Amino acid sequence: MPPSFVAQGASPVQDFVAKFVGVKHVVDAGTNNEKTYVFPNDDSLGILLAVEGFDVVNAITLGSLNPLSVGDHTVDSYFIFSAMHCDGLPPGDPDQNCLPAGETLFGSVEFTVIPGH
Repeated sequence: MPPSFVAQGASPVQDFVAKFVGVKHVVDAGTNNEKTYVFPNDDSLGILLAVEGFDVVNAITLGSLNPLSVGDHTVDSYFIFSAMHCDGLPPGDPDQNCLPAGETLFGSVEFTVIPGH
């Protein structure tokens, strides 16, 4: 881990939970219809631990977003951390195994809303 890394838990999973601030979703970024939703690390998120004997952390949004109009859309999703988090897995390269404080894009999805669905 980088010299600046300070763990806030006895394991990488506990560190994730301690530093995880929330999830941000940006719908239709850069358009007139852009909307941003932030789900803080509280009862609106589910954090999964110890799945089939292996610790896994996945911030699942239990809240919902407003319905979207018919047509094409994008959603950009970000993890938000209060401090650097490292997963503790090999190879131990900060560029591959650590996420910085602040927002980190973790996924983008493009989809189409069809009438009547």
